[in-house]
Amino acid sequence: MKRNIYLYIIWQRGRHVEARIREDLKRNYRIIKEYEVKWPWYHAVNNYAFFYRHIAFFSWVRKCWICGTGAFRMIMVEDVDSPDQSIADRKVHDLKHIYRAWAGKRWRVHGSATLTETRYQYWLLTGRTLEDLVAEPIASEPETISITEPLTFDLFLLKGI
Repeated sequence: MKRNIYLYIIWQRGRHVEARIREDLKRNYRIIKEYEVKWPWYHAVNNYAFFYRHIAFFSWVRKCWICGTGAFRMIMVEDVDSPDQSIADRKVHDLKHIYRAWAGKRWRVHGSATLTETRYQYWLLTGRTLEDLVAEPIASEPETISITEPLTFDLFLLKGI
């Protein structure tokens, strides 16, 4: 896939600036789809660990405290303006840090840094590939995803699917 597709996540405790972030994302990208993602609070430490691909229990306890354990918003975007992958990757990095400043805490907003990370994190949360995503019509309403089991690490995901 040669398209510059990324995901942004506004964790529960960053949602007070969700509308502002969404408006800015509309100015900078084509929004493909939005998801309302829910998982049980008691799986949050585990799920953060597998989402970010490293196990450090106390780091994730702190992440739960700063970012929350409740429902969060995932917004899938496509950068149609950046001429190459490295410029698109840099744009995600820069905007993520702006949104974090708006949210008031460093980690309350996540932006995938590369296409590989986007593939992994999108598959982990939805069970779908990016090819599945782009094959669907653009949706105007968010899709709700309820994750009832703890996320698990799968080496297959690291190979870029």
